[in-house]
Amino acid sequence: MALRPPRATPLAWLLLPPLLALALLYQPFAAPLALGLALAFAAVAWRPLLALVLIPAALPVLDLAPWTGRFFVDEFDLLLAGCVAVAAARVPRPGGAGRAPAPVVLAFVLLALSLAISGLRALWPLAWPDGGDWWSFTSPVNALRILKGAAEAWLVVVLWRRLAGAGAARAQAFGAGMVAGLALTVAWIVVERSAFAGPLDFAAGYRVTGPFSAMHRGGAYVECYLAIGLAFTLAAALQARRLWARVAALLLLAAGAYALALTFSRNGWAAGALALLVTAALALARPGRRGLVVAAAGLLLAAAAALPVLLGSYAQERLGRSAQDLATRQAHWADALDLREPGLAAALFGEGAGGFPDLHYWRSREPRHAGSFHWRHEGGRGFLRLGPGAPLYVEQIVEPGAAAELRIAATLRRESAPAALSVALCRKTMRSSQDCRYARLEAAPGEWAAAAPQTLAVPPGRLPLKLALLTPAEGPVLDVDAVTLQAAGGSELLANGGFDTGLARWFFSTDYEPAWHIDSLPVAVLFEQGWFGAAAWLLLLVVTAAVALAPQRRGLAPVPAAAGAFAALLASGLLNTVIDTPRFLLLALLLPWLAAAAPLDSPRREGPRAPGAGAGP
Repeated sequence: MALRPPRATPLAWLLLPPLLALALLYQPFAAPLALGLALAFAAVAWRPLLALVLIPAALPVLDLAPWTGRFFVDEFDLLLAGCVAVAAARVPRPGGAGRAPAPVVLAFVLLALSLAISGLRALWPLAWPDGGDWWSFTSPVNALRILKGAAEAWLVVVLWRRLAGAGAARAQAFGAGMVAGLALTVAWIVVERSAFAGPLDFAAGYRVTGPFSAMHRGGAYVECYLAIGLAFTLAAALQARRLWARVAALLLLAAGAYALALTFSRNGWAAGALALLVTAALALARPGRRGLVVAAAGLLLAAAAALPVLLGSYAQERLGRSAQDLATRQAHWADALDLREPGLAAALFGEGAGGFPDLHYWRSREPRHAGSFHWRHEGGRGFLRLGPGAPLYVEQIVEPGAAAELRIAATLRRESAPAALSVALCRKTMRSSQDCRYARLEAAPGEWAAAAPQTLAVPPGRLPLKLALLTPAEGPVLDVDAVTLQAAGGSELLANGGFDTGLARWFFSTDYEPAWHIDSLPVAVLFEQGWFGAAAWLLLLVVTAAVALAPQRRGLAPVPAAAGAFAALLASGLLNTVIDTPRFLLLALLLPWLAAAAPLDSPRREGPRAPGAGAGP
């Protein structure tokens, strides 16, 4: 009797309606987002292998938090979950898959255990979250926001194994997605830089932030991603079979190096150079003259594109401050480690994922602490509570149309001490502003009262226009409700000005980074995961290097690019936390898996095409 072939998973289709329903909550882009997700899911249903293109391509740019205010579950999460579900519904489960080396399995198991313990320690004692917790980076559930990246890395691994029938095409698809993501990021940076300073003005002190909403608290996300993208782009140039594809990859490599230079991040520059060198070394492990020429051309083009920026006055100024900035960071690391509770449990397992901002606020001995913002609900009324400290800007993107002036009003509550709500209307990217207009709304003491309205002139410019509510520098806590911003005709420009739906449509940014990042990946791991977590990460690093350098893996896609990209992430992490946002924790786990554990197929033995139309059950 013939055996029945393995079947796909039809129940996975049931996940799509709730995902599309969630997309409708992401105003103001509900309809375009739902349509885009539906088209992406249809494309994956047609060719499941496209999931491995769409996910990495969307990772840097499908980030609408500055418009939606939502960051615990975002649009990229919906895309990734839906693509994996559609692929599971379309492709039968493979009969078997190659096993990863035992040391690699052990490293990932120990790391998964450490991350789980870190999450539990952050959430302990377990309690149902308050409504405001889902809008805050200082709440215990911030751990869930970060560790979501680990769950998504696991889903991509599941997807990779599910598409075993595609053979070597999996690596090609994922690499193409990473190259597309880099191209989109570079285009964003060129437009952003041109809006603030000329693309060839290397004396201007503007540092690009790119499409990453995580840059609202500072950090190294944009330069880390650019360095990672350079590794995959060089690998694409080396693997290209057509001249036009090779030339296009080399040109993108130069553009990516230029964009990386414009971050003016010193360890970002080092990370980019390391990514290219490691990728080239592993890709040329089976040397060929053409490969050597392409690699040399790529390195020279990258250097030529970056060098004018690096020789500019602002880059030289940054380099001249390196020793001073390192001393400042070292003092910050020492303060961060002093925030830990004494005892064996904290030493072994850390303080818990995502807990640093809250502990810094309450325990740090540094002279400045961040201001605070929280969503509160009392007596059927939702409102925003602002606390004193280093400035935070709770902001919303608005569209004034042809209006020249806007009228702002709010209802405020404060304690007996004098207080006022400062507001700013600015042309602004993620953190840098142009042509701001300011006003103060005076708060009467005691109960809720309407502040006298103020008028703000609309600043000129092409950048997004943002209304920002500023935390007080000092003084009492200030409660804010019923914020309105109206044009002359009375049309309301703000969404959720009464904070009835939490902080939806509101986002925040800050100029003061130390309160939000430990600024060192090793110190952050020791702080959050303890010595057990540090040992697990170190084991993963060692076994990844050993396996990636093994003759049977080096030179096969995606090992050179993944290893080079992982080296770049680690180099960037020497002076930055990096993995305190989910998309980069995803990369920090997925890249070593691709380099050391992913089932690979030689291009000479490429497997069958992924199932096409009609292949499902």
